[in-house]
Amino acid sequence: MKSDKPKKKKEPVQNQAVNVDNDTKELLHDFVAEAIDSLDKNEPLIETIAEADNGENVNSIFRVFHTIKGLSGFFGMQNISVFTHTAETLLDIFRKNIKPQSQANLDLIYVSFDFLRTLLNSVSNSFTDCGHEVEMNSIIQKLKDKILELDPARAKEEEEDEAAEQQTKEKQTVIRPSDEDSEENFVGKFLSEALELITKAEKNLLELEKNPENESLVSDTFGYIHSLKGNAGFLGLKDIESSSMQIESLLDDIRKKNIPADSMIISFLLEQIDGIKNKLNDKESIISRSAKSVAEIIEMTDNAETEEEEIVETIPEDTPQPEILLDRIPQEAKQPAAATIQKKDIRVDTAKLDKLFDLVGELITIETMVINNPDLEDLELPNFTKSVNMLSKITRELQEITMSIRMTPLEGLFNKMKRLVRDLSIKFDKKIDLEISGQDTEMDKNVIEEISDPLVHILRNAIDHGIESAETRKKRNKNEAGKIRLHAGYEGNEIIIMIEDDGAGLNKDKILKKAIDRGLVKSAPEKLTDREIWQFIFEPGFSTAEVVTEVSGRGVGMDVVRRNLEKLRARIDIHSELGAGTKLSLRIPLTLAIMETMVISVGTGKFALPIIAMRESFRPKKEDITVTMDGLEMVKVRNELFPVVRLHEIFEQEPLNKDLEKGILINIESRGRRVCILVDDILGQQQTVIKGLSDYIGKIKGVTGCMIMGDGEIGLIVDIDTLIDISETSSK
Repeated sequence: MKSDKPKKKKEPVQNQAVNVDNDTKELLHDFVAEAIDSLDKNEPLIETIAEADNGENVNSIFRVFHTIKGLSGFFGMQNISVFTHTAETLLDIFRKNIKPQSQANLDLIYVSFDFLRTLLNSVSNSFTDCGHEVEMNSIIQKLKDKILELDPARAKEEEEDEAAEQQTKEKQTVIRPSDEDSEENFVGKFLSEALELITKAEKNLLELEKNPENESLVSDTFGYIHSLKGNAGFLGLKDIESSSMQIESLLDDIRKKNIPADSMIISFLLEQIDGIKNKLNDKESIISRSAKSVAEIIEMTDNAETEEEEIVETIPEDTPQPEILLDRIPQEAKQPAAATIQKKDIRVDTAKLDKLFDLVGELITIETMVINNPDLEDLELPNFTKSVNMLSKITRELQEITMSIRMTPLEGLFNKMKRLVRDLSIKFDKKIDLEISGQDTEMDKNVIEEISDPLVHILRNAIDHGIESAETRKKRNKNEAGKIRLHAGYEGNEIIIMIEDDGAGLNKDKILKKAIDRGLVKSAPEKLTDREIWQFIFEPGFSTAEVVTEVSGRGVGMDVVRRNLEKLRARIDIHSELGAGTKLSLRIPLTLAIMETMVISVGTGKFALPIIAMRESFRPKKEDITVTMDGLEMVKVRNELFPVVRLHEIFEQEPLNKDLEKGILINIESRGRRVCILVDDILGQQQTVIKGLSDYIGKIKGVTGCMIMGDGEIGLIVDIDTLIDISETSSK
């Protein structure tokens, strides 16, 4: 009789933080970081599996899911384990039947990558992968439908495996450290669980010898050994893991009816189990050899799959002869010594690196103050001088190493842009040929994070408004596929990131008209240069788009680009030709904190010029000085005329003299533009720790930051580009 009582609706599991000890938190954070890095690195390969020769790349993507599946099992993350297993199955079908994959198949793998990131971020934030079951089940069903479509036999086999796994789920144990576990207690827990698993497996094998047709005995034993293998792999016990893998491979062959469960096979399996027992009895050895980092575990998991494939190859597909098996048993029973894993790197919280970087900056400042201490003037201190030189050498090396630690290739960022371009090209139904170069260029990790949003905005605009539709491009005799080039490289003390497209280009007249309508033009429009007109697109709310789309056209975006770049003391150059395309160049300082400068004085003020921008300094002769009809001062340097910028006028200082012949001119250059600046004196070279101006002071024209001088006074760092802009403006 059916009950009239309404069924209680099953609520999805909420994503609430799980209480875990600090050691486990660190391991989980490392696991997530390594997994996401692996996803980011391999995501660009997805597009390549649409090509005929895609075997290697399909295999790489397969290994991503295989590795994450293994690690998630170690940590008891069942949702991730189930999800990655299903995706892994589909990819296994791809790699066993190499052929170009459809766009629908590519989209399914992209969706799997994205959702796996969602689960991993959940683990990072709350130490659980629960809370996304509805979405997960939906994607898993799509993966299963695709598996059924491509390989019905494999789909049926997976169903049977799932049923068998469900039956043995209670018997399989995954160890996880608890709040009370020390390293020794954790290993003790592993040993206890391992001996229990091995005892159950041994009992089942003895029963199996009497009843070789009992499939449940094989499945149960396989589950016990599989758990043992996973736990041993978690602790880095490769010898036990390898032995378990050999047993697991034979049990799998028995389960698939490839070999019989006869006495010879059972004897070999029991001998392997005896070998594992002997190793489990040596607790001290296990403690000393246990893995200490997730990075090592990932390496072991990758190696484990290779070893597994090699082991499977050694088992004949047909039924082996007893004589052959007996010949092999003694050699296989001897377990190789565990290989020593060499640590290649460690993962460090970026906050610690930032603190170290700040301390190095303070060290350089104090060093400068000690060297230039006025109390030491006119004193002959040879031992002190020698010590200072040694200190300077060590400080410089420390600075270089510290800076290099934070440097990371742009490859990860550029890979994300590949995905963005792909998704937007599908959204706008535009074919895009993205060309990437210079992705091995290294940049400060903090800077990479800051320029991610600007790059996204620029690429969105390029695809939405820059690249024309296929029909329009055909009419203009262009290739149907729009071309976008993303390039990075070094130029002096800057990193240049260039985004170039062959689209419609910027409409100068349209931009100028819009700027006039909004009251942004303060001078005669006809006197504005292209460079000045392009700058209007960075004004808040500025847009010439006639149609507002989901991703652009509201005038929000390019102002964000400029704000983000200004925080980095970076600049953006624009070159555009109507109908031919647009090129934007982001110029970002190589380091944000420390640079080599030349200290100068103007009146009572002290300033710093970047050494990289200086070409030469000299005292001009009267015959080399020229004044134009507009009153612009020019000076001849090696038969070239350069405008003169008087720093005392810009910074409102009373100079020692105003006569060019009695002052010192410094020829400076930035982005191919050169001027000469008038200063009173050159005080010397100094490593400068750049400090931002406080919000109270605000932005000062011609100044990019401040510094602490050797005598403890505050000096200003000159903005070279602004000086040259002022010179060009005054020359009109």
